[in-house]
Amino acid sequence: MQAPEVLGGRYQLRGVLGRGGMAEVRDGWDIRLDRPVAVKLLYPVFTRQPEDRMRFEVEARAAAALNHPHIVSVHDSGEHAGTPYIVMERLSGQTLADMIATDRCRRPG
Repeated sequence: MQAPEVLGGRYQLRGVLGRGGMAEVRDGWDIRLDRPVAVKLLYPVFTRQPEDRMRFEVEARAAAALNHPHIVSVHDSGEHAGTPYIVMERLSGQTLADMIATDRCRRPG
C-alpha cells in the first residue's frame, strides 16, 4: 500500500474533487490542525510558464482577500516540488455540477 502524498509537509492529499482548465482540486487533510481542506494544484504543463504561475498566485491572493459566507476561505498557498497550490476550506455538500444535473438550480416558472 502506497503512503498518502503529503504536500508541504502538512497537507495529506486524497481523492480528486474536481478538475478545471488549469488546475485540479483534491480532497485533503491538514495534519497540523486536524481538519479537512481542499487543495487546488496547478497542472504541471502550466508550471513552466511564468505568466500562468503568476496568474495562479494572483488568484490565491485575490481569493484570500475575500470574506463572504458564499465564498470558500483560503487558508494557505505555496509550492511543493515545483507545483503551486492553494489550500482552502473543505465544504461538504453537492457541487454546482451535481445541482445542475439534478435540476435543483432552476428557478420556477
